[in-house]
Amino acid sequence: MLKEELKKIWRPGILPVLAIFGFVFYTMFLETAIRIFPDNYGVSSGQGTLSVTSTLVRKYGTSLSEKNIEKADDWLKELIKDAEQYLKSSSAGKKI
Repeated sequence: MLKEELKKIWRPGILPVLAIFGFVFYTMFLETAIRIFPDNYGVSSGQGTLSVTSTLVRKYGTSLSEKNIEKADDWLKELIKDAEQYLKSSSAGKKI
């Protein structure tokens, strides 16, 4: 009985339709995210991104109020300034 019901559902045309749907979904939503945000950017920045993100979640939780958005923005600006200063002073940063 189950076999007969599956025959009704899984007609020959359903697999190409599912494949086309998967391809369209991938190109509309996933491909751009993968292309725009590649892993590592040629260096090991993935771990740094994870560290910054987890620090923000630990400090402010999963949602931000207006006051916390300003604090997080100030913290990120300070972090970027420290990173730029580090890159200017390190030998690896001078190559970039």
